[in-house]
Amino acid sequence: GNLMKKTMFKRIFAGIAAVFTLGLCVPTGFTGTDLKPSFEAVAEDDGWTLGADGLLTVSNGAVIENYQFVGYNEIKEVTIGDNCTVNMYAFCDCTSLTSVTMGYGCTIGEVTFYNCTSLINVIIGDNCTVGAYAFGFYCTSLTNVIIGDSCTVNTNAFFNCTSLESVKIGNDCTIGEGTFWKCTSLTSVTIGNGCTVNTNAFFNCTSLESVTIGDNC
Repeated sequence: GNLMKKTMFKRIFAGIAAVFTLGLCVPTGFTGTDLKPSFEAVAEDDGWTLGADGLLTVSNGAVIENYQFVGYNEIKEVTIGDNCTVNMYAFCDCTSLTSVTMGYGCTIGEVTFYNCTSLINVIIGDNCTVGAYAFGFYCTSLTNVIIGDSCTVNTNAFFNCTSLESVKIGNDCTIGEGTFWKCTSLTSVTIGNGCTVNTNAFFNCTSLESVTIGDNC
């Protein structure tokens, strides 16, 4: 059935820290199904709602916990309000998810959208922080990414997004090392004014044809 309110799922995954070092190394031997729980209860509203159409709406200022929606395939779209925090693995294995839009001032944790294999479009608002590998590894349907102004996008955030074709980055952003590493279908990149793009940010983007870079980068 459709989940209309917050579940009480807050299961502790002992030992998960061993998968990643704090240095954000590439995980090995991990499959999303190792973490996949079932939703067990419906509780009070805690800043999000899920409609019958599969649209998950996260209210301004809400916090989405680690692993909260792992494997929940009724979610087709996610709209995140302003000043929200979405923690690691929150949407891991949401294989029906096609679109993510986030507002101003959001913080997205590491590997938050791991293995979202149907995800096509990502829009990131101004003044957001995107964690390492947030869309990395198996977001292999991701086609378009728009990043707002004054954002920080961390190491390998879009690693191995092999269908990614277009990236637009706003002004005054910081793009981490290897952010778009192995995005082998990427053809067009637009970078705004005053940005910092770190080492190997576009490493192995073998189809890249057009790069536009603003002033004072």
